Amino acid sequence: GLARAGNGRIRIATWSFKDWKVARALVAAHNRGASVQVVAAKAANKGSGPWRYLRKRLGKRLYKPGHPTTRDLVSFARQCRGACRGPGGTAHAKYFLFDRVGARRARAITFNTSMNLTRFGYKKQWNQAQVMKSQGVYNDFMATFRQARIGRPASRPYRTRKVGNVVDYFFPRPRARATQDPVMHILR
Repeated sequence: GLARAGNGRIRIATWSFKDWKVARALVAAHNRGASVQVVAAKAANKGSGPWRYLRKRLGKRLYKPGHPTTRDLVSFARQCRGACRGPGGTAHAKYFLFDRVGARRARAITFNTSMNLTRFGYKKQWNQAQVMKSQGVYNDFMATFRQARIGRPASRPYRTRKVGNVVDYFFPRPRARATQDPVMHILR
């Protein structure tokens, strides 16, 4: 049930997961030998058929029992409370990470978006996305994903990192006041 080390990797962090086509595509990728790991908010996905399907097909375990080094090879669909990697809040981050995927075996693709995996999100909400092919940005998001997949608050969930001409911001920012909001600082 483990992916081979050289096979593709798909990592998804999302808030709501209610899309049958995406769920089936992820299971098909897993069946082809890719490692597929998805983390989503528990509260936002109660009663979601696609989410239940994905969790049943991929499993929920962080690694193969007795083999903790399999964390990057095993496939799963895990849910978390709060912000996954911070106290309270919601798991509102939405990003997709791809490595060694597609016919050309594309490397280090980061897709950071506001899009919810719901019909309402596709049809009625305004969405934006940034897609990057950068090993540094990919590594930065992977470090954050590795914290989120555990489902416990990180000691320092808020962090920023400059990678080339890109600045990555990772939230939540516990105990921050409105005057400390980095988005407001950027907008000013």
